[in-house]
Amino acid sequence: MTIEPRDYSTLRRLTRTYWDLQRERIALGNRLSIGNKAVGEFTDPFGKKRPKRQAVIMGDDLEQEIHDGLVGFEKLLSKEMVVQMEVVAPELSAFVERTRGLGAHSMAKLLGQLGHPVIATPARWQNGKAPKGHVCNPLRCKKKAKGVEERHLIVLEPRRRSLGQLWQYCGVGDASKRRRKGMTAEEAMAAGRADIHATLSALIVDKLIMAKNPDYYNQYVIDKDQAKQAHPDWSAARCNNHAKRMMAKQFLADIYDISKEALALEVAA
Repeated sequence: MTIEPRDYSTLRRLTRTYWDLQRERIALGNRLSIGNKAVGEFTDPFGKKRPKRQAVIMGDDLEQEIHDGLVGFEKLLSKEMVVQMEVVAPELSAFVERTRGLGAHSMAKLLGQLGHPVIATPARWQNGKAPKGHVCNPLRCKKKAKGVEERHLIVLEPRRRSLGQLWQYCGVGDASKRRRKGMTAEEAMAAGRADIHATLSALIVDKLIMAKNPDYYNQYVIDKDQAKQAHPDWSAARCNNHAKRMMAKQFLADIYDISKEALALEVAA
């Protein structure tokens, strides 16, 4: 089997750095925040108008400068993530441009977590000595030291994944497989990656709903109404979450098909 040659490692690294910076900026902002102010409004997934608020930061000049610097670095990383997406996934970059409500940064962040939609690049941890031929990743592998066990991240052979496997990996496959307290590692794996699910829900699906994208919104409304009729005992929130999950599956199916077609063209070439 011919495997997709494009390298997503730079986009993955930029995305992880972006998340780290964002967490630090939010934590600093929470410590320095003395409240917030209204800077406009937005429409939530239920169609209600809500005020859009921005934190008011109170701190000394150095703290304010650090906070503003983190905001600036986030913007620089966001731009570079979009550039990298255009390099490794030009077909999906074009999809962003023709899809109302879908932001380039949101798609770049999703691909930075997911990688290629069709080609999976699995890896596993191995404790003890590294296998023959393994090249250590200095950021992930750990050499044996006092109080530290030697551990290596072993990158396995890339493989094609099915659409169902993509849904499961992104946490929108089987609705019965949810994260819960005390779940086993196998159950957590079956529930999909929580970080990808959060990005898909908050930065992709919600934005498409707010923009009332005709390719997705109409079916979202139909799925929500059908859920209400088929399950009168379900709450409005549960019906909404069901419709959002169906929209997420359709969105993933679209980028899967686009990526699969582009991959087939590259293999043929």
